[in-house]
Amino acid sequence: MKVTDAFWELRNLGVKTNEIEIEQDDNLKEINETLQSLDSEYQVVKVGTCRLDVYEALSRNGFYLAEALIRVSHSLKELSCPGLIKRFSDGLTLREMDSIDVQKMNEQIKGGMFQTDRVILDPFFNPEQAANRYVLWMTDEMNRGSKLYSYVYKDQPIGFTCLKETEPGFYYPVLGGVYNTGKASPFGSAIIYKQLEFTKELGGKELYTYISSNNSAVVRAYSQLGYVFEDIKYVFVKHMIS
Repeated sequence: MKVTDAFWELRNLGVKTNEIEIEQDDNLKEINETLQSLDSEYQVVKVGTCRLDVYEALSRNGFYLAEALIRVSHSLKELSCPGLIKRFSDGLTLREMDSIDVQKMNEQIKGGMFQTDRVILDPFFNPEQAANRYVLWMTDEMNRGSKLYSYVYKDQPIGFTCLKETEPGFYYPVLGGVYNTGKASPFGSAIIYKQLEFTKELGGKELYTYISSNNSAVVRAYSQLGYVFEDIKYVFVKHMIS
């Protein structure tokens, strides 16, 4: 079991936060003792499958299920996608962001481009907190060396991705999506496929990420495009109410 003081969430969300990762062989008694010892305002627990004993303990301790995180990966060896998605993808280019692109991204995030993450859906938070968390997260990622790219269609940015090389040849898209102006088009699947092509051109051996069960459209898109579904982590949260 790993307990992290997620100090960055105090800046991002305005609440003291702990993140707890429970391993498959963690003892239930120790889990209960740890949970009861925490005094943070917001607690986030991630636990794998087949631990109904832990799910029940979390429920008794005031936690509720916020989402399931599904790990998916693509070997990049063979790329294929439906024809309509491919046509939209072929019309896209990826360019590394400049300051104007970053400003555009931040405006779109603050304008509500993300509507299915666990923070914006949580009644204890508001949309401004959720957007602020993403904006600051992307700033942190840039400072850590991750690359921010704009998806460009007909000279206009229509979305973004934040791409991190976690080890040589292995790439992790930290966050990304289609801007509000492109929501009604097939761009959602097209940018996922374009990212595969782009990462392969970079010499990537594998692209992996985590998708939320709250966004069924994204889950369908990844399954269409040849990703392998590898693992599931259930995310439970608790708010300490004074």
